[in-house]
Amino acid sequence: MSRTTALHKAAIDIRERSRPRHPSIPAVPRLLLEECDQLTRRIEKARQHRLHLAANRLQSHLAAAYSRVKQKAATLENLTAPKPAVMPLPHDIHADLVALTEEFDNVTIDAKRGQIKGRTSRIVMDYIDLGRFEIVLSYLPQDAGYYEIIAEDANPAAESDSTTHPHVQGNSLCAGDGKAAIQSALNECRLLDFFLIVNRVLHTYNRDSAFTRLEDWDGTTCSDCGRTMNSADECSCGSCSTTSCYDCTSGCTDCGDRYCYDCICACADCDHSVCTVCASKCSACDETHCKGCLNDEECESCTDEAEEDASEETTPIPEPRTPDDSVHTILVEQAALPA
Repeated sequence: MSRTTALHKAAIDIRERSRPRHPSIPAVPRLLLEECDQLTRRIEKARQHRLHLAANRLQSHLAAAYSRVKQKAATLENLTAPKPAVMPLPHDIHADLVALTEEFDNVTIDAKRGQIKGRTSRIVMDYIDLGRFEIVLSYLPQDAGYYEIIAEDANPAAESDSTTHPHVQGNSLCAGDGKAAIQSALNECRLLDFFLIVNRVLHTYNRDSAFTRLEDWDGTTCSDCGRTMNSADECSCGSCSTTSCYDCTSGCTDCGDRYCYDCICACADCDHSVCTVCASKCSACDETHCKGCLNDEECESCTDEAEEDASEETTPIPEPRTPDDSVHTILVEQAALPA
């Protein structure tokens, strides 16, 4: 069978299988909801340890996650809304398939599975090689409008193996502004338009709606807040060598090194951060202090209190005066004289 004949037969098959039908309703994206719950827990943890900068940064990630939830909800609403059926003729579908083989590498049509596959060119963003992706569109009645983005040479983000592209997670594409155009092409069975739009989205980067930002792609995960860090933001704890982000560490007032929140505390007097190595206990009150707030192993408060107590003990107390008998005698004698 020639290539032209095969494409023509596939066009007829696709049109027959793509007739108007009740679309299946996709499930609510649980991974996205779980991400929101996880970010909420991380924000609470950061606030408990007074890591306000880390909490603010996590809150911006949570706002972006909520935005993606809103986009997904809008997509579900669009999929479940009734739409007029606009079906192209077989020769139109055939023309799309021919053009598709010219635009994409390795286009295959799997009639048994009811799938059309097209592979993108290699995608490189900000010097990060994300590899090539296969766009897989299902046209069986039970899978109407369902498509996947599969990484062929996956270079996933450091924080998640399922994130193979800033806008692809678990083989699902977050199309952003291209979502409506993709859905319209699917509803009208415009196959070439669908593949071209998805390909353009995959070659476009939107920092604000990315599952993982490119600047965090090859980073490591902060042990405290869970955020992915780039090399410039990494800090190794001077005590336990745990890798945390800059916002989740504090500098010691005495030695100047940075420490994770488990290895640093606040001075009871000046409230400055001091690591567990440099910190000392007051011999009187047993509170933790930095070196500058201790004098002879005692804090200033305990020293002042001890000096006050010592001053009270050394001040002499005047003795009560005894009655002067001679004075009383004179007064008595004067009172006995006649007027």
